[in-house]
Amino acid sequence: MRRIALATSPSLPTLAEDDQLLIPALAHLDLIATACVWSDPAIDWASFDAAVIRSTWDYHRRAPEYLAWAESVQRQTRLYNAYETVRWNSHKSYLARLGTRGVPVLPDVVGHPDVSLEQVLRERMWTRAVVKPAVSADADGTFLVTTETARALEDQYRAALATGEQLIQPYVEEIETGGEHSLFYFDGAYSHAVRRPPGLVAKTPNAPRATPYEPVPEERRIADQVTAEVRPVPLYARVDLVVRESGSPVLMELELIEPHLYFGWSPGAADRMAAAIRRRLS
Repeated sequence: MRRIALATSPSLPTLAEDDQLLIPALAHLDLIATACVWSDPAIDWASFDAAVIRSTWDYHRRAPEYLAWAESVQRQTRLYNAYETVRWNSHKSYLARLGTRGVPVLPDVVGHPDVSLEQVLRERMWTRAVVKPAVSADADGTFLVTTETARALEDQYRAALATGEQLIQPYVEEIETGGEHSLFYFDGAYSHAVRRPPGLVAKTPNAPRATPYEPVPEERRIADQVTAEVRPVPLYARVDLVVRESGSPVLMELELIEPHLYFGWSPGAADRMAAAIRRRLS
């Protein structure tokens, strides 16, 4: 039987609960899956027929080490998603690149120590904006700034700049009422979708849970467009959209490294992912 390594983080040595659903789904296809901590030097990655990145939710805090690990694993076995995809998706500059290809994305400003938050908001005529690291996940290091709070948050912003590149984007008010809509693709084919609370809200006590969601045709069209831009075709992809007041969806994030795939929110989702892995091995 073929063996599959499911890469995870030290804090989740047996995988996130939702990702554990993938193990029996793979077993049903005669594939033995094992949770492996990505940073464990004792793991023999070459002994597996493939390595699938899952709950490596600490990657952004150790980005250079993580990218070196992904490149090394790809030399030893099949890696999904591929190292080149992981590297491209690890820096949020990919959003601007997708924007040049006709994907609707939010404008952004790359933070610079010579330009204050107040200046950015004034020059862009934004009343509210989000500051986020260019390399981050799960809204880690992300904070909201307004014209009223910009001066008070300047020191926090300067401290963030000292740790790495920061991006500033206009705040999308519609996210407060509609949330983010995440559409999932396995091997290039649409699987399912959920409505999620925005990242900053999700970290608060009593935050609402994600719920199953049926995307409208325009969301499907844009998500199809986004995933079609990625080569090689990723084994898995999560496209996070927000629908503006005008009814037009805009891309917030394209998650190709270690996204929560919400298997438990859609019957058969783990089986569809397992089947995609099986096809890759064929």
